[in-house]
Amino acid sequence: MINDKIVNLIKENNFYFAVITISIIGFLFRFYGINWDQGLLFHPDERQLLMISSQMNLSNLDPGWYNYGTFPLYLLEFLSIGSQWNIYELRFPGRILSSIFDSSTIIICGLIGRKLYSNITGILASFFTQHAFWQFKLLTFLLSTLFLHSLQL
Repeated sequence: MINDKIVNLIKENNFYFAVITISIIGFLFRFYGINWDQGLLFHPDERQLLMISSQMNLSNLDPGWYNYGTFPLYLLEFLSIGSQWNIYELRFPGRILSSIFDSSTIIICGLIGRKLYSNITGILASFFTQHAFWQFKLLTFLLSTLFLHSLQL
């Protein structure tokens, strides 16, 4: 009985369903409590990224600060076109972007596990990536690390 369920889960169509379901659940876990700091911006790197991003505009796209790369800064600038968000309001789209990129990492890890070993390995890779403590710790902030993880894979 249990072996039949595992065999059905490993089938081609069910693999994608399982990995996408795990990723959606992971996104919901990551999205929950997005305003955990009530706007106090405890992490200095997140605060710095938001301050630099809030100072950028379409006429001046040079951030003048390249410590963690400019991809998150340009992405936030693109999302904030036409809005006058301050750094406290800008933290929400930044954290949502971190959640989206981290959820894509869950899918990518599942696909790598499937490519290298088997479907069940890909599903387990997605599951364990979804529950990885380090990623949960990082995604509570807007940090460039999660963007880099997604783009490196």
